[in-house]
Amino acid sequence: MVTMMIDPVIAQIIAYGLFALLLISGIEKFKNQQAFSQVLRGYRLLPIGLISSASLVLPLIEIVLALSVIWVHVKLAALVISALLTVYAAAILINIHRGNLSLDCGCQLSKTRQTITIALVYRNIALASAALILFLPTTDRTLGVYDYVAVAFGSFACILFYMTLNELIANTTSFREIL
Repeated sequence: MVTMMIDPVIAQIIAYGLFALLLISGIEKFKNQQAFSQVLRGYRLLPIGLISSASLVLPLIEIVLALSVIWVHVKLAALVISALLTVYAAAILINIHRGNLSLDCGCQLSKTRQTITIALVYRNIALASAALILFLPTTDRTLGVYDYVAVAFGSFACILFYMTLNELIANTTSFREIL
């Protein structure tokens, strides 16, 4: 039986990328809690009485997961991150099927409004899949100085790629609204 293993550098790049994404997302949702409450209300998936609590709990979960994927339990955090991102993707998809295309996705609370699109569903599924890669065992090799440099640059490149992709999705949405 062949067991698939990944290099620890790849695992660390994924973990640090998820760390940055969730930490920034959670902090933004805390800073803009009222706007996030409005976004949650717009999704019409939670009872009105739970909106206020969810607008506090979801950012807290994101921050705890961000810290956990780096410092506590990578595999468990990766599983919960994957589940959370899948739930976010499902919430977007449900509202797309409802025809609620003008709904703010809640991705960029402090920036320009970004409406939901199928591209956001694909993005979240891709991120959820990347989180599951952390379940694979890593090879047993000692990391050297160059490996840590590769982790730093790789993480930075992934974060820039994510930001660019998210901006392209937002611009496509804005362009659709203009037409």
